[in-house]
Amino acid sequence: KQWYQRRVRGGYVDPRLPELGCRHIGTPPDEATPVDVDVYHKHRVRLGVSEGSRDITSGKDFPFQHNLDFLNGVSFSKGCYIGQELTARTHHVGETRKRVVPVSVSGELHVETLPTHISAGKRSAGKLLSVYGDVGLAVLRFPYLDQELSVAGTSVTVVGHKPAWWPAEVK
Repeated sequence: KQWYQRRVRGGYVDPRLPELGCRHIGTPPDEATPVDVDVYHKHRVRLGVSEGSRDITSGKDFPFQHNLDFLNGVSFSKGCYIGQELTARTHHVGETRKRVVPVSVSGELHVETLPTHISAGKRSAGKLLSVYGDVGLAVLRFPYLDQELSVAGTSVTVVGHKPAWWPAEVK
């Protein structure tokens, strides 16, 4: 499986978000130029899209925290699935207090320390999940968006931003 930033013949646009690019399974067409997987991950993180066990803690995180309701990852018409009741209740109540957002990172952070806590002074603001150079993904509480926050035990700071692809009604 290869990732391309542009649509290629025989490829398919990522169903989560068109800005994620195109994937192709099999022998790529001659005009296609695959992009390095690290470039893909940095692009995905910059967009604020979590993916797999590198960003999502199995059994602990909720689908709405990782924006799966915005990324075609949750069905409200499908039959039974694990967590369906809580997911449906959260959807109908319409309240999610924290979500995964892209963050700008200033300073150098060692990946082996992740995930780690983020704070605003003495108050917990969320959790930093992954970092690719100067960008990362964090689960942040909404009041802390667009504020400089401290990464636990380091001199590194992060600023979380609302992704442009989020629906307008999300704060």
